[in-house]
Amino acid sequence: METYFSTQSKEFQELKNQTRLLNDSLAKLTSNVDSTFSHNKILETQISQLTHKVSQPKTNKMNAITVRNGRQLEDPIGKAKPSEDEKESNEPQGEETRVESEKTSYTCPLQT
Repeated sequence: METYFSTQSKEFQELKNQTRLLNDSLAKLTSNVDSTFSHNKILETQISQLTHKVSQPKTNKMNAITVRNGRQLEDPIGKAKPSEDEKESNEPQGEETRVESEKTSYTCPLQT
């Protein structure tokens, strides 16, 4: 009878050890699942943000060009609609204005 209790005690101890190992493994697996779930939520959020960003039409056009002398060209691709000031300047110029515009000269920085 004593051997029976001894055997049962050893088996019970082995079952306790196996239960402890299984509980530790279950805790690790639960932690990994939680981590994977969190990571997937972050990825879903990023994908949602990207699809929202891609689906929005682009409203800001980058047409401005800055030349070497610092002047900016606002519409380098095509001729912009003339403003009121430009419409007035397209009319025949007076003698004084013409002489003033002829005095302005530009030199190419590549020429020596």
